[in-house]
Amino acid sequence: MDCPRRLPRRTVASASPYARNRPARTAVARATATSSRRLASQVRRRCRQLERELQASRDRVRWLEQRLEDAEGCAVPVRVPRKRIKVLQKDKYVNALAWRSDGLLASGTDSDCDCRVDDTHLAVWRDGKCVWSKRSRGEETHIEALAWSRDGVLASGGGGNKIMLWRETPAGSFERTHVLDSDTKGTVWALAWSSDGVLASGGEDGSIRLWKGGRCIGTLTGHTGAVHALAWHSDGLLASGGKDSLIKLWKGGECINTLDSHTDIVWALAWSSDGVLASGSYDATIKLWKNFDWPTTIVGHYDGVKSIAWRSDGLLATAGNDDSAKLWWDEKCVATIEGMTVAWSSDGVLASGMMELSLWA
Repeated sequence: MDCPRRLPRRTVASASPYARNRPARTAVARATATSSRRLASQVRRRCRQLERELQASRDRVRWLEQRLEDAEGCAVPVRVPRKRIKVLQKDKYVNALAWRSDGLLASGTDSDCDCRVDDTHLAVWRDGKCVWSKRSRGEETHIEALAWSRDGVLASGGGGNKIMLWRETPAGSFERTHVLDSDTKGTVWALAWSSDGVLASGGEDGSIRLWKGGRCIGTLTGHTGAVHALAWHSDGLLASGGKDSLIKLWKGGECINTLDSHTDIVWALAWSSDGVLASGSYDATIKLWKNFDWPTTIVGHYDGVKSIAWRSDGLLATAGNDDSAKLWWDEKCVATIEGMTVAWSSDGVLASGMMELSLWA
């Protein structure tokens, strides 16, 4: 009798559907991975194409804006500076600029900037050359405010809550005559001299201190945040702006008006020769206050406005965190140059600062 033939025992692996389908699954995984890589490559190429198209559109908009500014500038009855005539300094972040009536330019920078070439943070320039400079010491790591008095005294303030007064020596250097303790925590953000020699200072604690002869003669309180901007009118009216987004007008030690139109920090204030107050804010707007009831609003910067300066003929310069300085005539932008802080000389030369200090004419 024939015995039944013994069938080969099937192993667990060969009997498992999971094992039998492994080659197919591997092929599907490889195909999926290849398809994903191909798709990712297509997405990257498309993103690069869109970035190029976006940059081209931005360049086109800038070109059109420049052509419009050129066209509008042709109709401006005053000289509009468009040409950079001198680069005084590079690789230093310029925070503050101030011209003296005889053509001396003071500049203040961050001495702790990573790209610094040295730690000079206060300098004075004449005819495009540095005639005096000071290096930082201790907490004096940066200058945020500069102001010249009518009799040629330079006030500087910034980190270290001290205000320094500097007077020119017969040799053309500068010597420190006073160190004013602002009694404010942190940074001195704003300085301004009145026509009769009173220095106003603003800092982190929201108060405004008045100084004369090297001593504090009064304190103005009213802001609920740091005071970032100060400007004296020739008739003794003091304007202040701060972190609370308010502008306050002071006369005789009293607040006589509060202007509430900005929606962010007021960083810059300047009076025109005919009594118009210009204000700049982190809300990216410029406001012109003619009668203090309601301002005219100018829009043109893409980020906060940190610096404002009037030329004697009414040409307005503004600069902001969008790395641009704009020139305005009759509330229209007539030129755009580089800069985050601006200042006019008495003969109409514009100084602008960013990562370099430039003169424009």
